[in-house]
Amino acid sequence: MWMPVSYDPELDLIFVGTGNANPDMDGRGRPGDNLYTSSIVAIDAKTGKTRWYFQIEPHGLWDRDQITPPVVTMLAGRKVIVHASKTSIMVVLDAETGAYIRKSPVLVAQKNMWVAPSLTPVTVAPAAGGGNTWSPISVDSKRKLGFVGALHIEVAYTLEKEVDDSEHLGRSTAGMTLGGDWKYDMTSVSGYLSAVDLATGKIKWQNKSPLPFIGGVLSTSTGLVFQGESDGHLTAFDSETGKTLWQFNTGAGVNAPPIAFEFYGEEFIAVAAGGSTLWGTPRGDSVFIFGLPKKWEPAAK
Repeated sequence: MWMPVSYDPELDLIFVGTGNANPDMDGRGRPGDNLYTSSIVAIDAKTGKTRWYFQIEPHGLWDRDQITPPVVTMLAGRKVIVHASKTSIMVVLDAETGAYIRKSPVLVAQKNMWVAPSLTPVTVAPAAGGGNTWSPISVDSKRKLGFVGALHIEVAYTLEKEVDDSEHLGRSTAGMTLGGDWKYDMTSVSGYLSAVDLATGKIKWQNKSPLPFIGGVLSTSTGLVFQGESDGHLTAFDSETGKTLWQFNTGAGVNAPPIAFEFYGEEFIAVAAGGSTLWGTPRGDSVFIFGLPKKWEPAAK
């Protein structure tokens, strides 16, 4: 598990997104589905037993693990799990049984999606760093919308070498290995902020940016969506239309998820702006806090 779990007190279930199988790109020493890897798993909070699982990518070869925390919400009278991942698709599952309900269209462009790595480099998207990576999604339970900040990036995969089964099996159990190498094409990067209608699975709106969306999304019951950007902006969008309503530049990459909180009856939005060494965004060391008006009133004529 790379990120925090989710818990529902009514069902008394813990929902976990699991990592990928290892070695990442070479599956010859781990035949089969590699069960419970790259999956959403529901665990009984009292006993620790597995209640159900839904495997997103059996026998994965592309490091597309299920990193972001699953979100629990109500939809059409039943409790559901909403989850987006590196596959660049959002899925909706029954929270009690794990039954598949629906999925969104592709949110980020795909390329050679299921082509296995080989000795000859193959360019794939989305991959280890693509799709919805690390950045928590947000769900507007009132409007039945799911919001995903994701990125498109192409990566070239190359296996290490051809080896016989005995050599590979010994090597794969020695520790964590990739089974090869990957090289990102940083010129291919772009970001996508998508609103998905959870009742239909269709994309309601989508905003594209030349920069990756790394950090996470926050939505409010009043119809706002906040997303940090790698150029330092924290932006508020209209949840119904995707229109930009407000923007503030922090001076450093906003590569953390915004949060909302209440203090003595007043509502605030806070976000850390520290930048990212991995993505090369401007560095900083500040936390910014913004107040929301208690009651919106139109400007005087």
